[in-house]
Amino acid sequence: MLNLFSEHEKIIRAEGENTYPNECCGILIGEVDDQSVKAVKYTEAIRNAREDGEQYHRFLITPEDMMQAEQTARKRKQDVIGFYHSHPDHPAKPSDYDKEHALPFYSYVIVSVMRNKSEELTSWELTADRKEFNSEKIIKGEKMIKILIPYALRSFTERNAEVEVDGKTAGETLNALAAIYPDIKTHLFADNNSLRDFINLFIDGKNINTLQGLDTPVADNSEVMIIPAIAGGKSGFRTY
Repeated sequence: MLNLFSEHEKIIRAEGENTYPNECCGILIGEVDDQSVKAVKYTEAIRNAREDGEQYHRFLITPEDMMQAEQTARKRKQDVIGFYHSHPDHPAKPSDYDKEHALPFYSYVIVSVMRNKSEELTSWELTADRKEFNSEKIIKGEKMIKILIPYALRSFTERNAEVEVDGKTAGETLNALAAIYPDIKTHLFADNNSLRDFINLFIDGKNINTLQGLDTPVADNSEVMIIPAIAGGKSGFRTY
């Protein structure tokens, strides 16, 4: 079973349309729970490395791109859980060629793109004996909590201006952000794990300092903004 958030589905469909009439391809990064439900938390589009003239019905993700994706997943403390690609002017069903180059347990998402318009989107999982693909149920997840990253901190988020995380409180969302990008933590938190005094957090436009601080609940689909208060001044005291 695959939990695919609406934002990631939009990305996959857009990639399929943008690369039409050739096949797009990309990597799914996320988590697998105790019930073997795979949740996509991050998608990474990959340049189709198949030679020109073959991209209309074939795609290739190189070992080097796979290595980079595995490193990205490790940084996020997640896993590569599958892949996506498009079938231009063809149904969203895996081919024999897809089966020959697949591994069990990964999710293989296919989007059918008919005349430059994305249509059916499906997911498939190869059986352990490699005999067939089984259709995998897709759960349409809701959008996750989005944290907006100020320019000064994007060096620590791989230049991402927005990062989606899980969390029920303001503190949990920041801790989730720090788990994905550990180098950002020292700029957000003081040594006692409280927010630095010039770092402010706004949830849907409201400063958590006027609410419950880091214990402020965060609803699904909320937008969290990290806002620094800017201050400074010369050293010393006034002299007369």
